[in-house]
Amino acid sequence: FLVKKTRMGKAMRAVSEDADAARLMGIPTDRVIAFTFLVGAVAAGMSVVLVSATNGKSTVATMLAAALGEHRRPAFNSGGSNMLEGAAMALSERPRATQAVLEVDEMVLGQIARATGAGWVVLMNASREYTRGVSLERTLEHWQQTLADPRFRSVVIANADDPSIVAVSEPLAADGRVVWVAGGLEWREDSRLCR
Repeated sequence: FLVKKTRMGKAMRAVSEDADAARLMGIPTDRVIAFTFLVGAVAAGMSVVLVSATNGKSTVATMLAAALGEHRRPAFNSGGSNMLEGAAMALSERPRATQAVLEVDEMVLGQIARATGAGWVVLMNASREYTRGVSLERTLEHWQQTLADPRFRSVVIANADDPSIVAVSEPLAADGRVVWVAGGLEWREDSRLCR
């Protein structure tokens, strides 16, 4: 289905036939190649954890990868390359890994979650200022759409201290697909300022 019926599948076929011609036709060949690696690595049966937040995702992803690495070294985008290409590269570098921990940019969470069939998604915070021009409202809307998508079957490990994370995660709680984690932090003021 993916290769024959979707836009990405058509792009994958075009790039595999003639990458130069595909590039001239406006197909983002680097993204298509990265996506192909991503799908291939995941098809091998990796258990995937995605970590997303507005702040601190590199630290938490590193900690999770280190903890999992005690037993088996997971695929991990340790360089902080958290867009589609970085996730695909991390998976392609460890094709025999049984686990992956991927730091994921806020605005590609949905795309990577769907592509990997991630078992877990860690949503840490959405209460800090952006520096790259993406509004907090757009991020929260993207996360709400991602979590509401019927193809999204992940369990969300959600920061119960952040009202914005609670709001986007709460609809999954009825299905038992949220693990609430609270550190007792008072983020309400940050959240109020950013919204």
